[in-house]
Order: sequence, then structure tokens, then C-alpha cells
Amino acid sequence: MSDSEQAAWQRWRPQDLLAEADFSPAEMEINVPEGGYASDELLQAELTRLRQQAEQKGYQKGLAQGMEVGKQQGYEDGLSQGRQEGVEKGLAESREQQKRDGRAF
Repeated sequence: MSDSEQAAWQRWRPQDLLAEADFSPAEMEINVPEGGYASDELLQAELTRLRQQAEQKGYQKGLAQGMEVGKQQGYEDGLSQGRQEGVEKGLAESREQQKRDGRAF
């Protein structure tokens, strides 16, 4: 291994998946009945509910972020296209005016 390869090497660490989560502690709690779960089916139903709740929240967050990125990209594309068309129209009008005045562009 060369010195440059050795200098670029870093120990891999897993990403903290909850670092960016915006769940409140109450949302992450499992609602355990007072006597505990009577069966694994009830526990699985509660875990399924929590999973679906997390999926829905993640979906909504991703959808909102995607809409914002798309909106910004559309704005930038439209602005760029509008400027380009404005310059082209201005040049065309200038050429037309010079033709009317008898001068070449």
C-alpha cells in the first residue's frame, strides 16, 4: 500500500440513522398495555403500527423535500430560458430596426 493510499484510508463507521430523525420521544414509544402483551400478535400489531407511522412520516418528508428541489430547479431553468429568449429577441429586434434604418448589423 503506497503512502497516498494509506493517508486516504479511514475506518468505516456506521451512520447514525436516528441523527436526522425528527420523531418526538412520544412517537417512538411502544404502547405497552398495563398487563403486558397477551400475545405476540398484539406486539407485532403494535410494531407494525409504529413501522407504518415511520414510513408515512418518512414518505411525507421525502415528498416535501422533492417538491422543494423540483420547484427550485424549475425556477432556475425557467429563469435561464427566459434570459436566453430575452437576449435572442432583443438581438432580433435590433437587427430588424437596423434593417429599417438601412444599416447592416
